[in-house]
Amino acid sequence: MNKNYKNTLLMPQTNFEMRANLTSKEPQLQKYWQEQKIYQQLITKNKKATKTFILHDGPPYANGNLHLGHALNKILKDIIVRYYNSNNYYAPYIPGWDTHGLPIETAVTNSGINRKTVTVSNFRKQCQKYAQLQVTNQINQFKALGLLTDFADYYVTYDKKYEAEQIKVFAKMVAKKLVYRNLYPVYWSPSSESALAEAEIEYLTKTSAAIYVAFLLNDEKKLFKLPISLVTWTTTPWTIPSNQLLAVNEQFTYSIIKTNEHQYIIAQPLIDAFTKNNNITNFTIISTISGKDLIGLTTFHPLYQRKIPIVHGSHVTINDGTGIVHTAPAFGEEDFELGLKHNIKILCPIDDQGRFTAEINDEQLVNKFYDDTNKLIVERLKANGTLIGMKWFKHQYPHDWRTKKPVIYRATLQWFIAIEKIKPLLIKNINDVNFIPHWAKKRMLLMTNNRYDWCISRQRAWGIPIPIFYSEKKEPIIDIKLINHIADLFAKHGSNIWFEKEAKDLLLPNYQHQDSPNGIFYKEQDIMDVWYDSGISHLAVIKNNNLPWPADLYLEGNDQFRGWFNSSLTTATITNNSSPYKNLVAHGFVSDAKGNKMSKSIGNVISVKSICDTNGADILRLWVVSVDFTDDTRIGTDILKQVSENYRKIRNILRFLLGNCFDLDSKTIDQQSPENIIKTLTEVDQYLLNKLNNLVIKIHDHYQTYQFNSIYHLILNFITNDLSAFYCDFTKDILYVNSKNDMRRKQVQMTMFLIVKTLIGLLAPILPHTTEEAFQSLTKKELKTANDSIHLKSFPQPWNLNKQTKLIAKWEYFINFKNEVNKVIEQAKKDKIIKTALETTVTINFNNNILATIDEKELAQLLIVSEVIVNHNTNINNEWTINVKTKVGTKCPRCWLIVNETKEDVCNRCFEVLSLIR
Repeated sequence: MNKNYKNTLLMPQTNFEMRANLTSKEPQLQKYWQEQKIYQQLITKNKKATKTFILHDGPPYANGNLHLGHALNKILKDIIVRYYNSNNYYAPYIPGWDTHGLPIETAVTNSGINRKTVTVSNFRKQCQKYAQLQVTNQINQFKALGLLTDFADYYVTYDKKYEAEQIKVFAKMVAKKLVYRNLYPVYWSPSSESALAEAEIEYLTKTSAAIYVAFLLNDEKKLFKLPISLVTWTTTPWTIPSNQLLAVNEQFTYSIIKTNEHQYIIAQPLIDAFTKNNNITNFTIISTISGKDLIGLTTFHPLYQRKIPIVHGSHVTINDGTGIVHTAPAFGEEDFELGLKHNIKILCPIDDQGRFTAEINDEQLVNKFYDDTNKLIVERLKANGTLIGMKWFKHQYPHDWRTKKPVIYRATLQWFIAIEKIKPLLIKNINDVNFIPHWAKKRMLLMTNNRYDWCISRQRAWGIPIPIFYSEKKEPIIDIKLINHIADLFAKHGSNIWFEKEAKDLLLPNYQHQDSPNGIFYKEQDIMDVWYDSGISHLAVIKNNNLPWPADLYLEGNDQFRGWFNSSLTTATITNNSSPYKNLVAHGFVSDAKGNKMSKSIGNVISVKSICDTNGADILRLWVVSVDFTDDTRIGTDILKQVSENYRKIRNILRFLLGNCFDLDSKTIDQQSPENIIKTLTEVDQYLLNKLNNLVIKIHDHYQTYQFNSIYHLILNFITNDLSAFYCDFTKDILYVNSKNDMRRKQVQMTMFLIVKTLIGLLAPILPHTTEEAFQSLTKKELKTANDSIHLKSFPQPWNLNKQTKLIAKWEYFINFKNEVNKVIEQAKKDKIIKTALETTVTINFNNNILATIDEKELAQLLIVSEVIVNHNTNINNEWTINVKTKVGTKCPRCWLIVNETKEDVCNRCFEVLSLIR
C-alpha cells in the first residue's frame, strides 16, 4: 500500500488564491469589465425588461481629489444599482458633475489668471477647461472603486443641452409668475462679492461687540422731562451709521429709570439685565409708560444731525436687549420690511466688497471695510456720551460656507423665485416621499416651512446667466418668447454666447419693445445660483433621456436637505407639480476614528486613493456596508484592519468552498433545478440550504430597504457560525478522505456548490472584484479566455422549498448540543484526560428523541471525534449528560481516527478508498 497517504487525500484545488492581492487584481478586473463592456451588455439586456429602477446621481462638485464622503456616496449608489440590475431591472446609472460656481473661479484665479483683466468670456472658457480637467481626474478615481457605469456617458452642468433646459425651466417659472426682481436684504458675502442662498450659509463662532446706545429723545409733544434717552442694543456697531428707525412694541410696558446722571427708557422686564450688564447699581424707576406713548415721537441719531422716528414693530421682543430695536433697513429682513412700511428711502452705504460708500456722507467711514469700522464707531459713541456700555461675546454667526468668512444682510436688487406661493404644494409633495432615515421628513418639512423666497441671482462670472434683458430705461423685460429664444441659442452655442454678443445680437430678429424706442437694450450680468443648476438635473438628465420620471431614489449626504434635495424639489414642483424622487435616502459624514472631522491642518485625512492603493477598493466597499451610513461614520487604520479581517473570513470560506468543488461537474448541476438537487441530499445538507434560503429572503429585503450593515452581519454570521464552525468543519473528513465518486462526498460537494454560487451572487453588489474572481474560478475560466461575468448573472432568488420548521429545529438543537460537547472536550483537554478531540470517545446519555434520529457513526463524524456511544436514558434529570475519554485503538495514518480494526495499517474505510485508486 502507498505509505504517502497525504497524496491520496482529495485536498481542495482552486486558483482562487488565499492572498487577495486586491491592489494588483482590481485594475485587471476593471480593465476586463471595460473591454467586455459588461455594463453596456447588462443595460442592453435589461432595457427589454418591464421593471425599472432609476437612481438619479446627484452631482459632486468638480474640484479636487475625491474624499471619503464621495466614496461612501458612490459605493452606496453602486451597490443599489448593481442589486437592481442583477434582479433584471432596467437601472442605468448616469454619473454627473456640478461644474459652475465660486470654487472653480477661485481655482482659476489662483492659477494666475486675473478675472479683472480678461474678458468675461475668456475667463469662463478657462473655468470650463479647469472643470473638464477636474471631471476627468475624478472619473479616474471613481473607476478605481469599481463602479458599474459607462464613464463615457455622464452629465455636466456646462453641457449646452443642459444649459438650454435650465433656461426653459426659468421660462416656465416666469409663465407661472414666480420670478420677480426686488431690492431686498439678502445674505451677502463680501469675500465672494455675491448674494448667497440659505443653502450656502453655515454658522461658525464669531466674537462680536455688543453695545448699548442712547438715542436722545426729541419730545415734540413735551410729554417727558428732558433730557431722556431710549436705549437700544446691537451686536453690529457698524450698522449704527445706517440707522433710520427705532422700533418699539406698542403692547409692552416701558419704564423710565434714573441713574446718577441720566434718564433711560427701557422695556420693564429687561431693566435688571440692562443694569447688571452695564454695572449700574444706583438707579430708581421714575414711572412706567406704554409703548403706544412712544410711537410717533423722534430721537436724535447718536452720530449725525438727523431725526429718527419711533415706530411700532411686531417683531420686537423682550427676550434680550432693551425692547427697543435699532433699525437699519438695508441690513436686516424685518428692518427692511419696516422701512418699506413707513416709506423710508432705504440707505445702503455698503458696496459689493463690504466697504462704506460715499452715500454714508461720513469721510471717516468711506472706503473702509464694514467690520473694520466697529472700533471707530464705538469710540465716537463713547466720546459723545451716547455709549452706555460694551461687552465682547462669542456667538454663532452666519458665514459663507466656501470662504468661511462672515456674511451680512445687505439690501440689493436681486432675482427671486416666489417660494411662498408654492409652499403648500412643496409640503404636500414632501409628504408623498418615503424618507430614510425616519427623521429626514421632519427635517425637510421644517426647512421648507421656514424657507423664504429663493434668491437665485449671483454676482459671479462662471455660471448660467439669468436670461433677462433691460430696456433703455433700465427696466427688466420679462418675455417668455425671448427667454425660450435664449434657450435655443444656448442649446446651439452654449451659454458663453451671452457674454460674447451684445444684447441687440441676442434678441429675436426685428425685436422691438415699447420701453426701448431707440432700440437700446442691456443684458443682465448676474448668473444663477448653482443650486438652480443642479436642481434641474432631474429634467435635463432623466426626462431628456426618456427615463421614467420621477426617479425612484435620490441618495446624498444629509447636507443636501438645504441644497440639492431642496432645489430639485422646488424645480420639479414648479414644472411638474410633483417631487422628482419617490424615495430619499440621506447618509452622514465620514470622520476619523475618534469622531473628528478630517482636516489637512489636523493631519487626520485619509484619502480614497491611499485606501485603494494599500487595501483595495473591496475593503473600502466592505467598510461602507459595515457601518450605519444614515449616521456619521468613522474610519481609521484599526477600523480598516477589522474590516480586512472580516474580508479574509469571507475570502477564506469562498476559497474553501471553491476548492472542494474542483472535481464536480458544475455544468450538469446547473442543468438541474436546485429544488430537485436538494431532495437528493441528507438532512444536514438540507438544513444548511434551508438556512441559506432564508438568508437570501432576508438579504433581498435588506437590499431593498438599504440596510446594508444588516446584510454584512447576516453574511458574516452565516459564514462564521453555519459554515466555518459547523458544516465546513465536519465535512472535511468526507471531502478529503472518502473516494472521489463516493455518494456522500458528492452530496457535500453539491451542497457547497449551491452555497458558494449563492454567496458569490449575494456579495456581488458589495464586493464586485472578489466575486468576479470567485465566479471565474467557479466556472474554471481565466480572464484571458472568459467572456462572462458574475455581473451579467441574475441575483440569487429564493428556492421554492417547503417549510422545514422541524428540520431546522432539529439541527439547531443538535448544534446547541455540539457546542456543549465541545465545552466538555475542551475542559477534558485542560484536565489532561484527552489530547485531541479527534482521538476521543464521547458517551452520551440523553432523554430527548431528537438525538436518537442520528446514528452513532454519523454523530461521530458530525462531532469530529473517533467514536460516539449513545444511551437513551429517560431517568436523567437533564436533557443529556456527556462524558469523554481517549479511545483505545489504533490511529489510522490516513484519516487520523482511532479505530478497532485495520487492514494493511489503515482503517477499513481508508482501505476501501485506497483499493479504488491503486
